[in-house]
Amino acid sequence: MTNVDLRNRDLDELRDITAQRARKPHIVEQLEPEPKPSITELGKLSAEAVMQQWETAATGVEALGADVKQMIGKLRDEMVRCDENLKRLAETAAEIREQGKLAQALVERSGMQSDDIRATCEGLSKKLKG
Repeated sequence: MTNVDLRNRDLDELRDITAQRARKPHIVEQLEPEPKPSITELGKLSAEAVMQQWETAATGVEALGADVKQMIGKLRDEMVRCDENLKRLAETAAEIREQGKLAQALVERSGMQSDDIRATCEGLSKKLKG
């Protein structure tokens, strides 16, 4: 028999034992770290397989936790970049407002100069006509 055949046979036996226990009521026993001497080799192997599955699950959860920590680190980095970009946007908005004030002042000065030129032109026109 190959290892796969032995494992399949062990799994079949484990299923049979589990099915028998499910049919009749039983008292929940505490799990002990060391198997009792009365446990068969099959039971010991089954218990080790179950423990290996639980260990694999725990390792997977730990790996998931490491992935989450890594994602949190990346998120922090992105948040710092976003904060920097928001500061630049605020600075740009302030600069635009300042440039707008300068443009407004320039237009006002130009309007006043136009008024002065118009008044001067009208004064000269009156003198020439007059």
